[in-house]
Amino acid sequence: MNLDIDFRPKTFEEFIGNKNVVKDIQTLLKVGDMPHIMLVGPPGCGKTTLELLIASYYLGKQVSIGTSTGIADFLVINASDERGIDTVRDVMAEFARTRSETVINGIRLKRVVAVREADSLTKEAQHALRDIIERYEDRCEFIFTLNHIEGIKEPALISRCYVGFLKRPNTQECAEFFANCARKIGVFLQTKEMVIKIAEFYKGDLRHMLTDCLEVLRGLDKTHEENGKMYHITTKEDLWKIYQSSNKSVAQRIFESQNHRETFFEILKTESFDLREFLEEYYDLLGNKSLPVSKAFAKVDSRLRDKCSEVVQMNFLFSLLEK
Repeated sequence: MNLDIDFRPKTFEEFIGNKNVVKDIQTLLKVGDMPHIMLVGPPGCGKTTLELLIASYYLGKQVSIGTSTGIADFLVINASDERGIDTVRDVMAEFARTRSETVINGIRLKRVVAVREADSLTKEAQHALRDIIERYEDRCEFIFTLNHIEGIKEPALISRCYVGFLKRPNTQECAEFFANCARKIGVFLQTKEMVIKIAEFYKGDLRHMLTDCLEVLRGLDKTHEENGKMYHITTKEDLWKIYQSSNKSVAQRIFESQNHRETFFEILKTESFDLREFLEEYYDLLGNKSLPVSKAFAKVDSRLRDKCSEVVQMNFLFSLLEK
């Protein structure tokens, strides 16, 4: 997150949206017989934030993005970068087999492994991970976060977890969250309607609301005084400029370009985005909904779920569309 303030909630009560999932997790934690946890949902819905809250509960100390790598009993693995069986055997297994040295009220803590982008793990790595979970579940808890449940090819992993399906917060929840964050960094929005418009534009993606929009708003030089404090003031014209310049989705930018294939691969080199979400939005933007086109999108989506090459599949799709 580019902002110098971490707006992530520090308690379960402060978490935005998905109240049923949060309530289930709190209940399981209080009972004390907690299964491993798998959090599934689109980017920006709060999976990493909820993972950090759960880890904080287990470890008895506040865990945040900035401090997570410095805590002895907390291991973070990003499976999109380290997806192979060697990472599971050499890194996760070594960490999981070592007992925590921390004892609180006579009870030895469990260690925590957070596996982010877990649907990127290879099938072989998932199989090896199942064995590690079974062997060391008395000393280590696993928290998985992922975008798509179909990416888990090892059914035994799912059966050993509480699976929470998260969705993005609704417009009202996003608007309240954004307004609070804006005030904290000195951004004043003229009307409540403007806040609602921002929330609607980002469709519940809290991460991009902050990193894309709030960062730009803070850079405006107009000021407003309220209760002795100076705020950057934001008008409807300011918002329109932001939306026009930097906040179009990847699908919109490619659809409006002269060469869809070329623009796509240029963006793929420099930006991180969910390719299957892109396909869905790109398909909606295309006017052609013929059977061959629909089948092509369905085939590419299926192959991506099976971990086929993104470059090969997208070249296949663009070649068909160009015909």
